[in-house]
Amino acid sequence: MKRILFSIALFLLLSLGLTPAFVEAADLKINPSSVITDLGRGSSKNLEFTISGLKGTLYISSENLPIAVTPLSVNVVEGSKIIVTIKCDEKIPLLTQTGSIIFSAKEGISPVVTKVKCRISFHEATIPPVKTPVSTTPVIPPVKTPVSTTPVIPPVKTPVSTTPVIPPVKTPVSTTPVIPPVKTPVSTTPVIPPVKTPVVPASADFVDSMIVVVGNFVKSYGEWIAGTVAVLVIIAVAGTVYMIRRKNVGRKSNKKILD
Repeated sequence: MKRILFSIALFLLLSLGLTPAFVEAADLKINPSSVITDLGRGSSKNLEFTISGLKGTLYISSENLPIAVTPLSVNVVEGSKIIVTIKCDEKIPLLTQTGSIIFSAKEGISPVVTKVKCRISFHEATIPPVKTPVSTTPVIPPVKTPVSTTPVIPPVKTPVSTTPVIPPVKTPVSTTPVIPPVKTPVSTTPVIPPVKTPVVPASADFVDSMIVVVGNFVKSYGEWIAGTVAVLVIIAVAGTVYMIRRKNVGRKSNKKILD
């Protein structure tokens, strides 16, 4: 029993290993058969190919080119169009290199291989401009205010008065020149106060009193008249006293004679 089960398992294993992976792969053709393109450092590019003569799994790889290809396998039918993306490294030399992109399939135990010649010029990558996304927000039109159908009543105009406006009478300005008042000049002559005449006493002390009066006079009215006025006053007083005494002596003498 064990031998029978082992024989069945071995048969199935051999059958799976020898079963062809493709139904048809007699005449595998790739279009276009050659590619000339350029590729920037660190960038990628899509290449489109049309497959004919194959129905099943197609394997993709590169040869003699410093690129990576994707996808590595794809299921196709007659006339399928596939996109192969090629990509290079950022440090690749800026050269033009020639190689192949290999498309292969298995028919039984023998592979079917088709090579597409590829010439690629490597250059510095250019940064494409950033496209501003178009807003998908719907534009809401502005709401129109309905026009009022109410009739517009014009404002009542106030009638303009036809009474003539009498301008105010202007008082004529006098043209007579204004004479300013005459200012009385201030006198610079010193004011001499009036001299009070002293009352002459009849007594013997009259001279002494006059001397005191003259002294007070001089003190009161300044030194500028002291000398002259004092002398004049003393002379006048002395003369007056002398005359009075002389008259009194004469009267006494006459009286004695009469007696």
